[in-house]
Amino acid sequence: MSSVVCIERCSSYHYPRVYQAVKNAVDVLGGMNRFIKPGQKVLLKPNFFAGLPPERAANTHPTVVKAVIELAQEAGGRVSIGDSPNLSSALAVARRSGNLEVAREMGVPIINFEDSVEVQIPEGKIFRKVEVAREAIEADVLINLPKIKTHELMSLTLAVKNIFGCVVGTKKARWHVQAAHDVNYFARMLAELYGLINPALNIMDGIVGMEGNGPRNGDPRQIGLILASLDAVALDRVVQEILGVERENLLTTVIGGEIGLGESELNRIECQGERIEEVKIDGFKIPIPTSRKQALDSLFWLLKDSFTYRPVINHRTCSCCGVCLEACPINIISYKPYTFARGGRKKLVDIDYQHCIHCFCCQENCTEGAITARQGWLVNLLNRLGIS
Repeated sequence: MSSVVCIERCSSYHYPRVYQAVKNAVDVLGGMNRFIKPGQKVLLKPNFFAGLPPERAANTHPTVVKAVIELAQEAGGRVSIGDSPNLSSALAVARRSGNLEVAREMGVPIINFEDSVEVQIPEGKIFRKVEVAREAIEADVLINLPKIKTHELMSLTLAVKNIFGCVVGTKKARWHVQAAHDVNYFARMLAELYGLINPALNIMDGIVGMEGNGPRNGDPRQIGLILASLDAVALDRVVQEILGVERENLLTTVIGGEIGLGESELNRIECQGERIEEVKIDGFKIPIPTSRKQALDSLFWLLKDSFTYRPVINHRTCSCCGVCLEACPINIISYKPYTFARGGRKKLVDIDYQHCIHCFCCQENCTEGAITARQGWLVNLLNRLGIS
């Protein structure tokens, strides 16, 4: 039953439709009473990424969160909502995204993860221990509520990666520094963290997703789906297929399958509800595939500046707000004075590319959408020659 993925159509965020779609998906998996017993502490872990309104598709939509709260409360659970956004608080993101209003309406507290506990990862894994939010460990039931979005470093942020929010605040930056150019290392950590937290249920907001320059400044894209599974790896794999993204281009799926955290082979996943072929999306825009970035960085490190994808600042759009300086885990972004040819000076944001680790934290958190990933000139040449 763990590798069953339920796919439900839901064309809008009209609450009665959302509630019914979520309920239908959960019922296929045994109903909410299968996961929650009366009196248990239930923690909902949405994607609270940035303080943006619902129509920007950056966070789990409040109607999806409300539907899960209602079902959990009907099962007798004592519900709370928790997350740890990079440069904000869960409460601030909830307020801007419409989730605070829902939480108050339903009588549910919003918790900003601040207190970490060190947890040992079971034998046989690469990472021996990790610090995670105390609330995530102490909850009787954790329900994962990811959003379908693109992600510059990992191609997509789905169910497995959403659990990264259980790492408290600035401690996330340590993992980006350790990962450096090794995307496989980072993906392995995400997969093992998911296995450690092991949410009881994953319910994905795929009604309106984000494509393009995600996970903050991409474009909303109508997908029209609610999906659910006990197996986040299988869930992510099914979403990849719906979006037309190759399995190899989401390393958390590949690694999650390899180390036995879930099912990554499509022919061994049972889909209930809608058939994948009937809900596929054409032309979904993702960033440069992770597998291609990794190959270029590994094979051509001697020509790194020519081959490596790196964050680039559009100075016409940049407001010099300083968010990227704060987001950079190794502090290689700074203000530098610039003198114009006709006189006059202005401060501009500058990235020290010699020491950049390509974590794209600056791009993730840029409030103006002024930072994008740009490929090196040799990559452009290979593309034009058709040999990349």
